[in-house]
Amino acid sequence: MVGDGAGGLIPGVIIGPTPTGGYSQNTNDDLWAGTAQINWKPNDDWLIYGGVRRGVKAGSFNAQLAGGLPVPVSDIPYDEEVLWAYEGGFKSTLFDGTTRINGTAYYYDYQDYQAFLFTGVGGVVINADAETYGAELEIQTSPIEGLDLLLSGSYVDAEVQDVPFRLNYAGQTSQPIVDDVEPVYTPEYQLAGIARYEFPLFGGYARGQVDFSYSDSFYYNLRNFDADEFDSYTLWNGLVGWTTEDGAWDVALEFRNMTDEDAGVQGFDLATLCGCNEVSYRAPRWWGLRAKYAFGE
Repeated sequence: MVGDGAGGLIPGVIIGPTPTGGYSQNTNDDLWAGTAQINWKPNDDWLIYGGVRRGVKAGSFNAQLAGGLPVPVSDIPYDEEVLWAYEGGFKSTLFDGTTRINGTAYYYDYQDYQAFLFTGVGGVVINADAETYGAELEIQTSPIEGLDLLLSGSYVDAEVQDVPFRLNYAGQTSQPIVDDVEPVYTPEYQLAGIARYEFPLFGGYARGQVDFSYSDSFYYNLRNFDADEFDSYTLWNGLVGWTTEDGAWDVALEFRNMTDEDAGVQGFDLATLCGCNEVSYRAPRWWGLRAKYAFGE
């Protein structure tokens, strides 16, 4: 049986391997979304734009998960999420078409943002207002024949407001801690770049490439505990290869994660179960040689 969050019990809801019945509710909502945007081209090389969008995500229901803490009846349903997104930016082509620079800035205003609160060994979706400020810039250029350069970066300032660190279950009278937090998997700064050079060699084309990606630290649990944070990292990759003129043969030596960074991917806070966290990381440093042959018709 499951507590109703006020000390009572709800008959028919069983916490075990096969949760059953005990809750029934229908929803029928009319949701709408739309976009309004203005584009201005002062010349063939520039596009300046601005717009507003309204997006929606339908509400639904939290399930009683086997092995998880029981969800109070009041928190089983959650409301639709409404997003008002305001964005402006530009796209440009410079230096006789050899360079492209794109930039954008945006503000997202969420009403009843659907945030995932992981507690115990399960989780629930809760509604909380949220807002995000951000900007992105990308520069791509080919200054000489065969050389391609790309650099992109982004900044995000995001906040989910008045998030409870737990739900009140049956018999609990104390109020949970409530705080403004950062959304999960949302690093404040990100940066990426690629340098690639190709030139004729031995009747075909040789190429070399190096790329990197930087991510600021970020949380994988909405409660933003220090133990639930992945550190910042920079990944470096490299490649040298050769392709025949007709493209039939292609051989390449690849290097991935050359500095052997511990780059976090996903994590779960299992402190209430085992006093531990379960985390996964990107692949460690490795290298490989590959060869490809494309058969003609």
